Amino acid sequence: MDFGSIVIGAPAHIASFYLLEYIEAYRKKHPNVFFRIVNGTTTELLKGLEAHNIDFVIDSAPINIVNKEITILPLAQFDTCFITTEYNKQKNLENQKYIMPYKRSSIRKNLEKELAKYNIKLNVVLEVETTDLIISSVKKNIGTGYVVKRSVKNELENNELIELKTKYSLPKLELNLVYIENYLTNISKYFIKNYIKK
Repeated sequence: MDFGSIVIGAPAHIASFYLLEYIEAYRKKHPNVFFRIVNGTTTELLKGLEAHNIDFVIDSAPINIVNKEITILPLAQFDTCFITTEYNKQKNLENQKYIMPYKRSSIRKNLEKELAKYNIKLNVVLEVETTDLIISSVKKNIGTGYVVKRSVKNELENNELIELKTKYSLPKLELNLVYIENYLTNISKYFIKNYIKK
């Protein structure tokens, strides 16, 4: 599996914290393999998968499909959290200004669905595509961000950012592997088996 290409569909916020470490590990052993990450909404990525433009998709639940050829396998669950700076840490949840993923993203939809149980609506002042932009915006004190906790592990350990604790239960990010068996190339199967599902 030393030559070839792998095209992976994934939303930008998932690609940055989850996929890159596996690609890095694979390319250390197989430096001639070319990777391409295609970003988009779940609907866009599934269309790319069905058109055979994408080898497989990594996306968060829920994923609704009608094509019976598509297989969805659970991969992992990750905690989410609100992040802020020393400047904002004393404010309660309802009084924060928020930097959020796009409204169409499942991570945002799942959070808003959970908070709706308590009649809480967040004051969103900025929407961005990627986790990196959320983190950068929080560091500039534009507001409080909502991210996968794993993506800010170093910043939290170094006290560069602060986790805003809440009494409410925050939804976990549930990642899934999505593919069509007959469309998977041998190199994609190898990467999935030995890195993604390892």
